[in-house]
Amino acid sequence: STSLEDTRTSTPTIKPTSNRAQKTLDPCVVLMKQLISKHQHKWTDEKIYSLAQGVVYWKPPTSANDAMIHAIQDPDSSLHSYAPDEGLPELLSAIQRKLARENNLPPAA
Repeated sequence: STSLEDTRTSTPTIKPTSNRAQKTLDPCVVLMKQLISKHQHKWTDEKIYSLAQGVVYWKPPTSANDAMIHAIQDPDSSLHSYAPDEGLPELLSAIQRKLARENNLPPAA
């Protein structure tokens, strides 16, 4: 039998990774980090912002902070109430236009 002391000092056997595991995709966070690095130069010039998770060290753009302050202080803002169950009409309309224009999908009847 092997003693506890023997198992602490022995080198563990590392098994090769299976072919199935090697064919899996990288986690999305890794892929997003690669995309961010590749296109980072566009962010200030073209106003492209990553919405990826895990990018906690970036500060929001000044325009986003200004919009939040305005929304919080606006007495007519619907910020402090629930959105309609069916969604915001302006957002639904924008999505329908995008789907019709870019995906050739007509609005649902």
